[in-house]
Amino acid sequence: MKSIAIIQTLMVIETLIFGVTIASAHPFHFSSAEIEYNSDTKRFEVSLRSNGQDLETALTRFAGSPVNLEKTLDIDQRIVKYLAGSFYLTRTVNSAIEAAVNSPAKVESRSKLTWIGKEVDGLWVWLYFELEPPAGTNSLWLTNRVLVEESDEQLNTCIVRDQHRRQSITFDVKHPRAPLPTNVR
Repeated sequence: MKSIAIIQTLMVIETLIFGVTIASAHPFHFSSAEIEYNSDTKRFEVSLRSNGQDLETALTRFAGSPVNLEKTLDIDQRIVKYLAGSFYLTRTVNSAIEAAVNSPAKVESRSKLTWIGKEVDGLWVWLYFELEPPAGTNSLWLTNRVLVEESDEQLNTCIVRDQHRRQSITFDVKHPRAPLPTNVR
């Protein structure tokens, strides 16, 4: 009788241990963003939703020291540095380069990021920022490499909005950049 009670206790402990481990890992790795051009400010307004744990892991790797979204004092600055290298707009030098969607194109410059803020909502974190597009008249390209260094299966979706329609763009490890729709400037 005691051995059955011990086995049941061990099974409960095992379930708790492995249940927590399984629950903390997640099978899907994705972020979703919405981007809309504000003609008054001449900037793109961005809201980006990501798994908080994945973002903490990426920021820890990027910064080289542990990061907690709610406790790290300079967390906003760390997020801005990370985003500046993983979510940005560029203008290509010539149309021949533009034709090769994912070729390493020479660019005139990157967008300037202005930080608005963040909201931590349970497992999720919302990041709010603006992108001032680089000067020029060539097509705008969006690069979205958010969290791709954490998982080869990372998918990033971006909904580009204008006054009349919405267009969805999907990014992954092999396709980290795409042209913005021509109606969006």
